[in-house]
Formats: sequence, C-alpha cells, structure tokens
Amino acid sequence: MNVNSLSKTLSSIENFSLKDLNFRLLVNITQLVAVLLIGWIIIRIIVHFEKKALKKSKLDDAAHVIIIRITRITLWVLLILTILSKAGISMAPFVALLGGGAAAIALGLKDSLGNVAGGLILIFTKPFTQGDEVELCGVSGIVQYIDLMTTRLLTFSNRLIVIPNGSIVVSVIINHSAEDIRRVDSKVMIHRGSDVERTRVLLQEVAAENKAILRDPEPLIAVTETNADAICFDYGVWCNTPDRWDVKYYIEEAVVKKLSAAGINMPVSELDVKIVETERPVKAGARPS
Repeated sequence: MNVNSLSKTLSSIENFSLKDLNFRLLVNITQLVAVLLIGWIIIRIIVHFEKKALKKSKLDDAAHVIIIRITRITLWVLLILTILSKAGISMAPFVALLGGGAAAIALGLKDSLGNVAGGLILIFTKPFTQGDEVELCGVSGIVQYIDLMTTRLLTFSNRLIVIPNGSIVVSVIINHSAEDIRRVDSKVMIHRGSDVERTRVLLQEVAAENKAILRDPEPLIAVTETNADAICFDYGVWCNTPDRWDVKYYIEEAVVKKLSAAGINMPVSELDVKIVETERPVKAGARPS
C-alpha cells in the first residue's frame, strides 16, 4: 500500500466519523425537541383536566388559579430536568446550586414567603371570598381578588387597596357578608319628658313601612339609658345582608321625620347661667361713688 492510498483511506475514515458525529448530533437534537414538544402537550392536557376537576370542586376561584399555577411550574421544572438529563448533563451541580440558591432566597424573601403562606391559608380556609364586604387591617371594602401574595379591596369611595396576605392572617378579619341577614343598629334619643310608649309604637311603624326590613326576627326597641336631658333607645331592625346600607340610611332619616311629625323632640342640652352681682371693694383713701 503506497502513501497515496493510505492517505485516501484515512481521509475517508475521517469524513465518515465526522458525518457520523453530525448525524448523531442531529438525532440527539431531534430527540430533545421531540421530548420538549411531547412534554408541552402532556402539560397542556394535565392542566386542562385539572381545570375541569377544579370547576366541579367547592374551592374558590382564587384557589383554582394558585393550584393551576403551581402545577404548571412543577411540570415545567420536571420537563426541563428531563431534557437536561437526556442531553447527558449531570444533575448534581444543578441540585447543589438549587439547594444553595433556595436557602439564600428564603432568607432574602422571608417576608414575601410569609405573604405566600398567608395567601395559601386564606385560599384554603376561606374566611372570605371574592365579592364579600370585609374589614381587613382596619380597611373596609369589597374583595376584588385574592392573589398568592396580596388581597385587593375596593373601598366604597372607589379606591383600590392592596393588603399583604401575611398581615391579614395575623389580624382580626370582619366579614360583613358571611351571614344571609344582618341587624342594622341605631341609637334614638328623645327629650326626657317624652312619652316612651308612644315612641316605641312610632319606631315599630318606621320598621313596618319599609319592605326591605324583615318581620322575623322582630325589631329590637329597648330603653338603654336615661339622664337629666334624654331617654336613649337601642333600635335594631333585621334585613337581608345586601340591603343593609339602604336600610341604615332609611332608618336614620325616617326616625327623625316620624318623631318630629308626632311632636316628640330630640333632647336639647340646657345650661343655666346665673349672674351674681357683688359690691366692689373700696380702696383706702378713695371716695365712695
């Protein structure tokens, strides 16, 4: 075998090895793309059936969003790890990096993680839901949205308030929409010399004249305090929860009109002022006037 033939043989082997390497690389890339595509389709199918299952459950809509989000993130992480493993990349450095990074992130974002934990507590314990009228951290409004980290309230003056969930779970929560009916309470004060029984009848008439006020339970009308100037009544009427603001405004106006028309006056504080005249002392040496 001469030198030329040996050179040609080596060149042929080199060309074949290069072509084989390129072919294998193309096959590997094709496999990775196929795994990515199949994984993407599987994730969509799983999320689709999960959404259907959640719609049949009693969980709040906010819980649906959180569960679907967590499922999607988890599946994508698993898919990426599968692709890296298929590519022959060792997972040990990534696991160590994730472990160290998770510890650093947990320390740096402890308040945010507390809000996330608070969001999960609110979503699954459901002290309130979207559309409820609540008082949270001293702020009253309608719940617009419960997210993983914050809860959004729309106040009655149309202001949007965003409250961290971590603050909500450690504070007092007042849900005005939790029950179907509510009692609207008011204080009624009349002049000390007014007829108590007549006032009681008039207050019953005020309640009977509004169809939004329930007949059962009966209105609360009770004298709670008397003093030198006034007699004080506790006046409470029951209504359906959505009607409570209309009923409250009606009560405040109707009571004043009804009592005034019947000649029963509101208390007026009286103050007696007495002027006592005293003789001015005469200074020494001064002539009396």
